[in-house]
This record gives sequence, structure tokens and C-alpha cells, in this order.
Amino acid sequence: MIKIGMPENHLPIGAVLLGRYKISGVISIHEMSRVYQARDMNFPNVVRHVAIREILPVTSYPNRRTAIYQEFEKVAKLFGELDHPAIPHIYECFESKQCFYLVMEYDNGLDLAHLIHAYPYMLPPLDMVIKWAVELCDVLDYLHTQQPAPIIFRNLKPSNILINHYGRTRLVDFGLARAGWGQQSWMMIGTEGYSAPELQTEPASPRSDIYSLAATLYHLLTRHDPNLGQPFSFADHPSYPTHSGNPVVLSGLEAIITRALMVDPSKRYPDALSMKQALEALPTS
Repeated sequence: MIKIGMPENHLPIGAVLLGRYKISGVISIHEMSRVYQARDMNFPNVVRHVAIREILPVTSYPNRRTAIYQEFEKVAKLFGELDHPAIPHIYECFESKQCFYLVMEYDNGLDLAHLIHAYPYMLPPLDMVIKWAVELCDVLDYLHTQQPAPIIFRNLKPSNILINHYGRTRLVDFGLARAGWGQQSWMMIGTEGYSAPELQTEPASPRSDIYSLAATLYHLLTRHDPNLGQPFSFADHPSYPTHSGNPVVLSGLEAIITRALMVDPSKRYPDALSMKQALEALPTS
């Protein structure tokens, strides 16, 4: 049995990994990982920051640990080969003192979860939410149309979406992403409330990512966190349509979110491009 946990003590400020990456701060702490800001000391005359994600898989079986790290390397290589403005560049991955590390492009911004909590009584402008949704559909379409197999992100939620200083969205956690359908993961699949209901019994698919995007938009527009009050199902809460949570939400946008949240995957948008086109067709005022 594989257990995932974090070390009791995080890396101290000033710690150096691989003789190269000097830790300068903690960006975020997640259930199964931490993200640090570090300076790349290979550029002594330039302050070049990177983000380093630390993951600690704990298992008493050495062969399992090797398999886990191989899978970790596979995900890092997979995303390191991608080229999309919403996907940070992956520089390298390595193992050190029972931890796995992923070194990636540093982006000075805030994730959507922090933005939601930082402004509890203020909803973002509707046109901005639609812009973010279009950008997220675009990157999902890019991932889902990769060859030879689609890449399913599988863990889309506010804390995994960064808004950078240009106001653009970026995906920041690829731990659950896999190429192809039916792939197994060494972590749990997604996050309750944001994961499509079929993932309890079926493999992830592009339509499960569409569901997670709609759940994220629902949270952003209503302040109702689908991860709270478990077990949560949108199908069990007909009194919580998007419009009732935020009166300024257009009926067209509500219809898009409602369709993307359908329990039956076949009733959702067939692909992220179709959802993107529906969002782009909304009136601007």
C-alpha cells in the first residue's frame, strides 16, 4: 500500500538543492506537496527565480518507490515537451532525501483559491471570469488534442490555476495529468467536488476535465465551494444554480456551466473547443 505524506519540517530558507537551487521562500502548501521559490545559483550575476514543487511519496517497498519516481519523471517529461502560454516551462526533476522535486518556471501571481479567500465579499468582474474560462478551455483543448494520445489534466480547481501579473491564467499542478485514457495514478484522482462523478468508476476523459472547469467557474461566481459539505453533488443541489448565487451572471453563461456539470458525460460539451466557442459567443454587455 502506498501512502502519501509530507515531511514534518519544510526546507529552511537558504537550503540549497543539487548545489544549485537556493530556497528563498514557501509559495504554497498543499495536502501532498509544497511549492518553494528558489534562486538558480547557476546565474550568479542575475536573479533568476524558479518554482520547486516538493512531493514525498512514502512506501516500505523499494520497487514501488522506483515505480513512483519513474511515473513522476514521465509526467515531468510529458509537460516539459509542451508549449502553451498557460503551461509553465518544466526545467528538470530529481529525487533527494526521500523527496521528489520538480523545477519549473516561476510566475509571480496568485492562484484563484487565494483570490477567492482574499476578497470574500467581492466577486470578480463577469467579463474577466469569461476571459479566464476561455483561456482555460484553450489550454484544455491543447492538452486534449495532443498526439498520440490526449493529456487529461484531472485536477482542475481554483488552487491549481494561477493568475499572473498580466491577468492571464496558468496551470500550476501537473501531478495528476496523464497521457491517454484509463491510466492509473499513484495519487488519488482529483479533488472531491471538482472531480467528475464518473471518475469513481470510470477512467478520466476530456469531458471529466470539462466538468472540473465548470465546477471551478461555479465556485468563482457563487462563492459556494463544492469541496465543502461532503458528499457534494451538483445534481443534488437544484436550488444552487449559478444565477441565484450571483445575479449578474448571464443566463447564457449559466446554461454553459449547467451543461458542463451534467452528471452524464455524454450530455456535456463534446470537447473543450466547443465550450470555448460557446463562451466566446456570449454577449459582451
